Amino acid sequence: MKKQCEQEVIELHQFFEGWFTGKLSGDDDFKRLESVVADDFLIISPNARQTECKMLLQSIKNTQGSFKKPDHNFRIWIENFQFRYQKDDLCLVTYEEWQEHDGQTNGRLSTALFQKDKDAPNGVIWIHVHEVAFSTD
Repeated sequence: MKKQCEQEVIELHQFFEGWFTGKLSGDDDFKRLESVVADDFLIISPNARQTECKMLLQSIKNTQGSFKKPDHNFRIWIENFQFRYQKDDLCLVTYEEWQEHDGQTNGRLSTALFQKDKDAPNGVIWIHVHEVAFSTD
């Protein structure tokens, strides 16, 4: 399950990069995201805001192409993926998400809980994410 979770983390963040830069734009592209988050998914952002699945999906849908302009330079990458715990069909992982936008880099340490789901692209769905911001300073 470790490899499935790691691959899902990488692929979902590739989706985010493509979505925000406008390389991905259609309903079929967006279904990739919808297919990997549980109905009761919750994310806690670095500012302690809790966002449930329906609101998160709408927010992301509304930001399609937000970094599409030629003068915007945006990329996302994952580092230091760690498998933390597995029991039955649940898996807990941590990873660093790094973003570079117009020459500025910021990072988040994320803890994510996954559940096995044979119908999901990588065989797992996102249940919960908690992000903590850190800087390179």
